[in-house]
Amino acid sequence: MGKRIPKYNSISKKGTRAFMIGYFLLILNQVLSQSQFNEKVWGENILKAIRWGLIIYFFFLTIYKNKYPKRKKGAAWLLFVSVSTFEMLFYDGKLLLLILCLIVISSYRSDMLRVIKTHISALLIGVIFVSVCSLVGILDIQGNAKDFDNVTGFLLRPNNIRYNLGFTHFNIIPIAVLYIYLYIVILKRERFKKSWDLIALIVNYGVYLLCGSRSCIMLLFLAVFLRNLIRYFPRIFLKIGIPLSIVLLIGILCFSIILPASELFYHPITQMINILMTARLSLIRRIMELYPLNLWGYGEITFDNTSGEYLALDNGYITLFVTRGIIIGVLFLIIIIYMIINAKKNENAYQLFFILIMLIGNIIDNSLLHYASFPLFIMAFNGFIGGLCGSHSKSTDLPYKEQRSDQYRSKLLKRRENEPVGS
Repeated sequence: MGKRIPKYNSISKKGTRAFMIGYFLLILNQVLSQSQFNEKVWGENILKAIRWGLIIYFFFLTIYKNKYPKRKKGAAWLLFVSVSTFEMLFYDGKLLLLILCLIVISSYRSDMLRVIKTHISALLIGVIFVSVCSLVGILDIQGNAKDFDNVTGFLLRPNNIRYNLGFTHFNIIPIAVLYIYLYIVILKRERFKKSWDLIALIVNYGVYLLCGSRSCIMLLFLAVFLRNLIRYFPRIFLKIGIPLSIVLLIGILCFSIILPASELFYHPITQMINILMTARLSLIRRIMELYPLNLWGYGEITFDNTSGEYLALDNGYITLFVTRGIIIGVLFLIIIIYMIINAKKNENAYQLFFILIMLIGNIIDNSLLHYASFPLFIMAFNGFIGGLCGSHSKSTDLPYKEQRSDQYRSKLLKRRENEPVGS
């Protein structure tokens, strides 16, 4: 008698559709939670109620599917869920980590193309809706200038006024637009047209003129360069990019956490870098003086900048370790290292492309643990789309077309059922 194996193709389209609907509503909820709607009492209560409803929804969806990997990957995410729940209950942790874990686990065997398309749709609709509300007067446009960080003249910017367009921070729209570009690159891969790079640059430059985020427009220039490098030299990119990403991650951690807290902070070169980065190293040093690193972090931190001292969490790595603590910070970094190893194993240049942009971007922005990057973790759990030039020759994951093919799955199931026990 052949071995009894799980019927992976028995997960219904209804279950997949249920995940996509919940995922769309959750990302939309996260976008609106960063808007001025969340600063109104009624808006905050409605968004919070919907968020808790979606958490319960994904919890039952997880139970409904009841088919998950029993390998190291499944155990790792189970550990992450346990630690995240413990942190939330006993150390004032926010819901974002628990939401991420539930989404990742309940997404098992989902169509990755549909996940990314759903994510892009939710980001676009949320950003457009909030921006329109600010333009018609429902929310405030809130233009403001930062005296210590003048972007006038940078890339021909005419002034230092930055518009939030209905959001609570001027960086929210630029980050969303940047990630939309990255996801479209992952969707299209070799079919991505050069003209789309030009369109992305024009759109992002328009966003830059309104919102004044230099980091996002510079990251887009880097992303366009790397995408074209992958298109013409994919194997060279992988060969150089894999060790570079590991070295880069270690270097960034030293730069973001160790350097500001050490005596090297006062070195002339460090001070010159600090000036170029608009005093971000000084901010990190001051924050670490107020909030020394500990195992479980300090939860959500808000700063009162009316007293004359400006403080902000503008570095994704220090934000992760200060708010979430050393334990969750290390677990999170292990997941990122796993993604890099997975990119090498699958020969997936586009996976590595996304990781590199995320690693570099979080030196000067805070989007490491952010809803914009949720699909990256979902793909890490389910398998990334496509390998090198569409190949998954070294991957244990199925190529995307075969993942979608019920016929291929049926043949695979029959072949396994015919294997003798113990083979």
